[in-house]
Amino acid sequence: MRYPEFYMPGPGMIRGRRPLLCSFFTFIPVRESPASNDPRDRFGVKNMKGKILIIAGLLALVCMVMVAPVMASDASASTSVSGTVTKVVSLTTSSGAETITLTPGSTTHVSTVTLSASQNCAGTIAAKDALSSSKPSSTAGYMANYSTSSSTFDTAISPATQLTDKVALSGTTSGVYAAAAQITDLSQTSPASTLYTVSGGGSNSALGLDFSQRTEYADSILPNGYVYEIPVEFDYTCS
Repeated sequence: MRYPEFYMPGPGMIRGRRPLLCSFFTFIPVRESPASNDPRDRFGVKNMKGKILIIAGLLALVCMVMVAPVMASDASASTSVSGTVTKVVSLTTSSGAETITLTPGSTTHVSTVTLSASQNCAGTIAAKDALSSSKPSSTAGYMANYSTSSSTFDTAISPATQLTDKVALSGTTSGVYAAAAQITDLSQTSPASTLYTVSGGGSNSALGLDFSQRTEYADSILPNGYVYEIPVEFDYTCS
């Protein structure tokens, strides 16, 4: 006697009359065996029962493997990463020096020089007379006579040592950079006069600078090789 074969084509699809426990088999055949030699087994019942028991055992084994618990790892390790933001502040000017014409009885403005600033903290930008290149402290805030040949300030020239009026400087508000009131005395150093108040992090490659110099008729003409000059220093201080 022949018995029907049972197939399980794939997940979610079961063909045949007998339900199966696991649905992930692609193909599980149940075939008949040669007829039993036992004359009492007229229909091959013994062989069929054996097959069913074997298949049932395999199904139970596979299902146990599927639901087996995940084994814990034999070793583990962990780490963490932490850090802090580095303070970054940068100030540069677009030009190292500017030459202007001073006309008696008038005020000359220089706005060609700009300031480039980058920072990740709020603070202030201050300006002062740098008093570099041997510039005498008595000339702080003033344009004084400067030797182009020796690249130093020379107060030995008489009677001209400096202009009558001090240099004034102002900025232009842009973004987080708020211009303070015009600086009329660059000689202040403790603290230096505030040019910009900065509300937070940011950058600007062209902050406006406006230098103004009043020239009087009493101001002397310097000999060749000398000019009136003032070195200006900009400082950024985080708040």
